[in-house]
Amino acid sequence: MANETEPKIPKGSGIGIASIVLAGAGLVNPGLLFPAEGLAAVLGVVALVTDRGRFAGLAGLALSLVVLMAVVPTFLRGVRPKEPERDMIGDMRSIHSAEQAYASATGGTYGSIVCLQQPSSAGCLAGYPPSAPTFLDATWTRNIERRGYDWRFVGAPAAAARFERFCFQARPRREAVTDNVRSLGIDEKGQLGRYDGLTDCCSAVGGLLPICSPIN
Repeated sequence: MANETEPKIPKGSGIGIASIVLAGAGLVNPGLLFPAEGLAAVLGVVALVTDRGRFAGLAGLALSLVVLMAVVPTFLRGVRPKEPERDMIGDMRSIHSAEQAYASATGGTYGSIVCLQQPSSAGCLAGYPPSAPTFLDATWTRNIERRGYDWRFVGAPAAAARFERFCFQARPRREAVTDNVRSLGIDEKGQLGRYDGLTDCCSAVGGLLPICSPIN
């Protein structure tokens, strides 16, 4: 009949519905998560303020906020700078450089951390002047803990005074472990390895263990 009125969707209610759809799309498609949830929140607010699809807009806004509150903290933990790890990697590169300099003085063999700090010590560099510059500063042997890591040096063959190969590892202290702290290792070739969690990266014969994936 001509005078019958048909049910109508309130004008502008599509904004609220779009907010719900976008919030759901971001939830099921990680690649769209941040733009979809952000736009869903904006449309939800628009729907609430303009009274166009208020209930749908409220649902879309709530869903997008819940998703963002759950995801953003995890995302930030994964991308924030890992300063202790970065600094420890710098220290490990310094160890490697010190060992290479030491090897140039011995003809190709490496020394213990003590020999790097005190080259004139017995069993290190014979005839090295005690007053001459050292290869490594004295802070390393004061404590096995450094920057929240326990470090360990492994030289091989173990019974020798000088080593044909070495590995230096840094393992996070248990109380300092979070979901983004990793175990580290470096060998005589300068190869760095890293493992997500607590483990030894150095083998007993001085090489990197396969479990610690190369990072350079």
